[in-house]
Amino acid sequence: MSKLTDQIFKIKRKMWLSKIRKKIKNKNFTIISNNCTAGFIYHDLGLKFLTPTINLFIRTDEYITFISDLKYYLSSSLIEDKTKKVGYPVGILKSNNKKKPDIHIYFNHYKTFKDAKDKWEERKKRINFDNICYIMDFYDNSYDVKLIDSFNKLKLRNKIVLLHNSNIHKKNSFCFKYVEDEIPNGKLFLFTGLTGKRNMDEFDYVEFINNIKKED
Repeated sequence: MSKLTDQIFKIKRKMWLSKIRKKIKNKNFTIISNNCTAGFIYHDLGLKFLTPTINLFIRTDEYITFISDLKYYLSSSLIEDKTKKVGYPVGILKSNNKKKPDIHIYFNHYKTFKDAKDKWEERKKRINFDNICYIMDFYDNSYDVKLIDSFNKLKLRNKIVLLHNSNIHKKNSFCFKYVEDEIPNGKLFLFTGLTGKRNMDEFDYVEFINNIKKED
């Protein structure tokens, strides 16, 4: 970026953040997401992280299992998985119930497992179960679309799946336009030119959060 374009971007960015921060009325919400979506939303709204799902990702199939019995898995011990050699720490929420599988947490933005676990334990205590929503970013090039049906069958009131393929039509979903015919991985959080917005800002998450209803 040149100095001029950099200045334009910063002005546009400041304007956009000011706009969405004025629009958000519900400020003590918890987002349980399967990747960094929650972290970017809290950061852009200038709000405290009221969720442990920050700077990490969970496989879609395991994420659905995780949120299907959230309190159980949050009470499970988080141990390090030393078998996976992926360049960043991986944790396992260890189940003590044979009918419930373990859940793997990929802490791809942490240097050590200790740092990741400390943050996980700290932030899970902040969860507001009376003001909670679930955002699943879905990559159809990596997972079976039938998993979306499994997600929708969960008796969770405030849930949405973010899609990147206009050929997929599912309830409780929002489809982005910016990734037509492209592999979407990671592009959700990129900026769109000099607008000051991210690609994910196509989705009006402020309205979604403002309309969170208490779970039954």
